[in-house]
Amino acid sequence: MKYTEEMLATMEKAAPLNLEKAKEFAAKFSSKETGNFTVQSIIAKAKANGIDYVSKAPAAKRAKGATKTQLVDAIAKKTNAKLSGLEKATAQSLANLLDSLSDS
Repeated sequence: MKYTEEMLATMEKAAPLNLEKAKEFAAKFSSKETGNFTVQSIIAKAKANGIDYVSKAPAAKRAKGATKTQLVDAIAKKTNAKLSGLEKATAQSLANLLDSLSDS
């Protein structure tokens, strides 16, 4: 599979590329004559030729809710205690502890 000057020019005109555009180009460029162009191949070729590519932002690891540090801080305020090492507990356990302290 070899990229033609026309393919590269088309990619340059569409710059900056993103995942959706790379998928479109992979489908557009692939044929029996030219071979199968993968999305990863399109992205790599764009980067190798200095064509701007905007990566998709990674999905957030935490969808919602407080972080463990925030939970530990809230528990420490309620108990007036210094709680080193509590961050190693699971977020669910910390949330349950905070809830039980709030109920009292």
